[in-house]
Amino acid sequence: TGKYRCVVSNGGATITSNTATLTVRETASIVAQPESVELFSGYSTTLKVSAKGYSVSYQWQKLVNDEWVDIANVTSSTYEISSTKLSDNGEYRCIVSNGGATVISKTATLTVRESASITIPPQNAQSYTGYYTTLSVSASGYEVKYQWQKLIDGKWIDIVGATSSTYNI
Repeated sequence: TGKYRCVVSNGGATITSNTATLTVRETASIVAQPESVELFSGYSTTLKVSAKGYSVSYQWQKLVNDEWVDIANVTSSTYEISSTKLSDNGEYRCIVSNGGATVISKTATLTVRESASITIPPQNAQSYTGYYTTLSVSASGYEVKYQWQKLIDGKWIDIVGATSSTYNI
């Protein structure tokens, strides 16, 4: 950065050029890479990249069928997903650029697990003294766990050992 000029001369004349200003700008570079995230569907997450350089621009991309595809309108240092879906699973990266350089961030993996949900709730049942009754529930989701409870004196109490999709009474 600075001001420059040139003096041109020969035996007939000496001439000084105008002043030219040279401005050196910092090229784009990434100082903090995006990190991989694992979470359940329905939760929010933000992928972040930190860059420096003069007037940098950003473009987030997702790997789709082995091709990096620009994510429409995601042109800042962060990519926010307010309610994740299973379709958000994948690999992401950010392209940071300015007139001096274009740099690509490391890949961050977003792993969205299916939240637990009850697909078939337990049904009311009747039984007789001396007979067994089985209550059952169907659920879906990632690593679903079960705990049957009984309402006693207005409080729901865990039933010890009742940790499967069925409960035999």
